[in-house]
Amino acid sequence: MDDAAILITGHTGFVGRAVGARFDQDGTCWHGVSSRSGVALDDDAALEKLPAASTIIHLAGRVGVAQSWDQPYQTHRANLLSTLTVMEHARRHQAHVVLMSSYVYGPPQRLPVDESHPVLAVNPYGWSKLESEMLAQSYAADFGVPVTILRLFGVYGPGQDDSQLIPSICRQALSGGTVSLADPRPRRDLLWVEDVAAAIAALAAKPAKSGCTIYNLGSGTSHSVAEIVDAVLAATGPRPVQWRHEYRPNEILDCVADTRRLHADTGWAPTTDLQTGVRMMLDHMKAPPCS
Repeated sequence: MDDAAILITGHTGFVGRAVGARFDQDGTCWHGVSSRSGVALDDDAALEKLPAASTIIHLAGRVGVAQSWDQPYQTHRANLLSTLTVMEHARRHQAHVVLMSSYVYGPPQRLPVDESHPVLAVNPYGWSKLESEMLAQSYAADFGVPVTILRLFGVYGPGQDDSQLIPSICRQALSGGTVSLADPRPRRDLLWVEDVAAAIAALAAKPAKSGCTIYNLGSGTSHSVAEIVDAVLAATGPRPVQWRHEYRPNEILDCVADTRRLHADTGWAPTTDLQTGVRMMLDHMKAPPCS
């Protein structure tokens, strides 16, 4: 594999920045495109703007369940068309695509959830990711584009939007006031963003498999919202906590990733547990911005 021919879409996003930093740390050359850098992948003109690549890490697109309920058209359009652009570019250049998907299994029928578990999206964002997976699988079957799909269960780390669970809890705790949250019950499998980047780097370094390969990406452990609050307050000191007992319809109360397939094929394993990650997250939030 020619390291200089790695292309990251969405390289200015939360996960994209971590992946770029990991490649820099490893001495791997890469190119990046994103809407912020002037390349909107849901535009027909994007195909002519993309540099040649032998490996494409596709991270671009709309994220967020709540936003997808408010803007379903924009979510479906952006995620499907950006994936179509990437897959067509890969077909033209015979490139390997690493496609970042998300938790698409719906309410678990068994735990931990392995890759053979039935899929069932329960919101527009999840459907848009399943649509993208199906499009990638079609290019693998019809045109021989090698595809690796990573189904990410949950992620957190520096630079994540404060509307997400762990940043929200950390920000409220650092304010010194009451930590107010809706529901203490749901359990989530959450992975430190640098562990996500390490998994992507491990896959990019391996020769591409033919066809389409699917991997789960998670920590292999779930924590309840209440346990996450306890971990944050163990690092910041006590704060009053208010549970509003607001329950979302179709809430998934527990999900845990089975990541044995990814470990067997790459040797990857997470290195950062929740307590360590929370402390690093808080340190980052407390640090003064760079001038």
